[in-house]
Amino acid sequence: AYRSNPISPMDSKTSLDGVEILVIDDDPTFREFVCDGLREHGANCTMQMNGAEAIGALAAPELQPDLILLDVMMPEVDGWQVLREIRGSGRDASVVFVTAREAVDERVRGLRMGADDYIIKPFAFVELLARIEAALRRRRTTRVTCGNLRLDLLAREACVGEAVLNLTAREFGLLFALVESGTVLSRMELLRRVWQTDHDPETNVVEVHVARVRRKLATADGPEIVTERGKGYRMRSEP
Repeated sequence: AYRSNPISPMDSKTSLDGVEILVIDDDPTFREFVCDGLREHGANCTMQMNGAEAIGALAAPELQPDLILLDVMMPEVDGWQVLREIRGSGRDASVVFVTAREAVDERVRGLRMGADDYIIKPFAFVELLARIEAALRRRRTTRVTCGNLRLDLLAREACVGEAVLNLTAREFGLLFALVESGTVLSRMELLRRVWQTDHDPETNVVEVHVARVRRKLATADGPEIVTERGKGYRMRSEP
């Protein structure tokens, strides 16, 4: 499932101090090899031996991985199903498929379903470390969440579970401003952040856009935009 590499795990300068990583794979030798190497780099690594057990474990609030290494071909519950459960639950952990299946259409399928990367077995451990670093870096800087809502800033895409919301650029900007702030934003503050103006157009443009985004979130059972009377708007993470 892996290949030996002249660069041992500890020869790399990669540091994963404090990163919580979950490895889901039905090959015990592979699981031990990967987790031993990741722990040497400071990660807190846990393991699940199949998809069904992984879904059950992820339902517990105490398990909050930053990144999941996920095999595709597992008995009973495969990696596709596990990824569907992960994204459907609103978890925003980075997911890297680690599999011997190398068909291009399968890699594309995984990425479109919400995986962050796809690495083919056999691989050099140093390559796995680089992929993990890149996935964590991208997710920390380009994605924000609110409950089961995920906003991808690079793709300019908003998803509730597996459902992609059909938002205009202005609607996406409005939703991002509310999610990123985590607090109440006044009508004037939204005009500054989303419309880049300090001038009040004295129209209901903000209210109209809020109403449109609310309808789209409600249709997908996403979080709610709440009106704080006399103050503005905020996100409520519960559907």
